[in-house]
Amino acid sequence: MLSPWITGRLVMYAVLPSRKFIPQRTRVFLDDLTEQARAQAGTALQACAAGPAQAPSQ
Repeated sequence: MLSPWITGRLVMYAVLPSRKFIPQRTRVFLDDLTEQARAQAGTALQACAAGPAQAPSQ
């Protein structure tokens, strides 16, 4: 139903004082956040492409 409005684009910003000397734990966090967001966006797009879910029969 909403597939015409879902573009598959997600915009996130990480504001840091400098690109130099980013702590390793911050880099790992940002990398994981990016990976999780891409996975969730991909799952949402697949669900929309599959169409409405079928209700289980009773």
